[in-house]
Amino acid sequence: MPGRVTVADLVLCDVTLMSRTQQLELLAIRNQETIREASYGSHIIQPEEHIAWIKKMAHVPSDEIWCFYAVLHEDIIVGGVGIRGSELKEDAVWSFYVSETEQGCGVGVALAVKALDYFFAEFALKRVCGEALVSNTGSIKYHDKLGFVEVGAKSVPIPHTGAAVEAVIFSLSAEKWQSQRAGLIG
Repeated sequence: MPGRVTVADLVLCDVTLMSRTQQLELLAIRNQETIREASYGSHIIQPEEHIAWIKKMAHVPSDEIWCFYAVLHEDIIVGGVGIRGSELKEDAVWSFYVSETEQGCGVGVALAVKALDYFFAEFALKRVCGEALVSNTGSIKYHDKLGFVEVGAKSVPIPHTGAAVEAVIFSLSAEKWQSQRAGLIG
């Protein structure tokens, strides 16, 4: 990918509206080794599990937020970003990943700006939270760069293994985001 990717270069595509082929392309990115190692569930996700997860999003109660988007650059899926929470609480937890082949081109920051702008506006959120494994120093630095503040830690049980890992919890207010984003895109 030549040059730096900008916010305007990216498109968010609701995963529930994508073709099965596109959904599986997104799964291939999610199953990349570095992305799995940075996730709570490091197992290889099978297509049936992925499709069932997508189908569950269509049956979320109306007062909940649960959506996931493929991130496209020039009609190529370069990552994914989602949010889950409650409209009543006016906060939600986001998750994201960028394809190993697209890292270092500005996709991560552009993805964050595109997604966080959308999430704060679309869902009238007061706060977006994030989580990162304690061992994932790249994600911790990324959250810091975006203006997230570390607010705690937690032990998370890992699906399919029964083990637990430590995670850092972050929070970003809508007000802080508005002041922080200018330094990211300028």
